[in-house]
Amino acid sequence: MGAEPPKFDTTVVDLGLRPEDLVAPPPAFRAEVAVLSGPGSGTIVAMKEGRIRIGRRDDNDLWLRDARTSGAHATIYYAASGEFRIRDLGSRNGTWLNGSRVQEYAIRDGDLIEIGGCVLRFRVVARPDDVSETIELGDVR
Repeated sequence: MGAEPPKFDTTVVDLGLRPEDLVAPPPAFRAEVAVLSGPGSGTIVAMKEGRIRIGRRDDNDLWLRDARTSGAHATIYYAASGEFRIRDLGSRNGTWLNGSRVQEYAIRDGDLIEIGGCVLRFRVVARPDDVSETIELGDVR
């Protein structure tokens, strides 16, 4: 008898996004999330493919090793409407935007997000009208 084949996690996570909701931002747009406090403090993750997936599982774009964070907790995405949005993915402890619990909401440069025991800051680090300028980020804290 041969060895058993390895078992893989085949969990499928529904982000609650329809294909027409999720689009890649224009090339001149760049966005990121910085972890200000909590596990992973100092980590900065750039948006790829029009979204940032946030959660406790290591397959998220932003992996928060915090017991109060759900495996697939929230996603930030660039919507077809031309705005960035945050969506809670049915987490137990909720997603908080600037002190208010949200299910889904438009998100803007500088907004603070609380997920579990972590505080994050959303940044739009380049916009179409900023392309010819140098952007100074300063301290993210």
